[in-house]
Amino acid sequence: MTRTQMIVLLTVTVTVIVGIIGLTVVLTPENTNPAYDVATQFMNAAGLGDDETAFPLLSPEMQTYVTANCPENSVSACISDYTPDEWGTLIRDGAAVYRRSIADGLAWDVLLVAVYEEGQGFA
Repeated sequence: MTRTQMIVLLTVTVTVIVGIIGLTVVLTPENTNPAYDVATQFMNAAGLGDDETAFPLLSPEMQTYVTANCPENSVSACISDYTPDEWGTLIRDGAAVYRRSIADGLAWDVLLVAVYEEGQGFA
């Protein structure tokens, strides 16, 4: 292989790699839609009992529901009621991560995976 061919091959390879990285950054949904970021922020906060962070992320209708129906008006308490006791607690902030989503009219159904003390996942 000549020097010129190697330079062309290297240039093409680098261009393809940079292109793939660029497209991934631009087209990865969690980087372009704020609904995904809010969903993970909410789950991580509520899963760790941080109602001060989680509550404002709810819609006004959900805030009213939480205030009327959750123990001690706590969104974290409502969330923990859905998690089986044998899973333990969310292991740390950032344990819930974006998995996938689907549009539901103007809203989004966002699925997350969370890791708990006993290694259980929840989507």
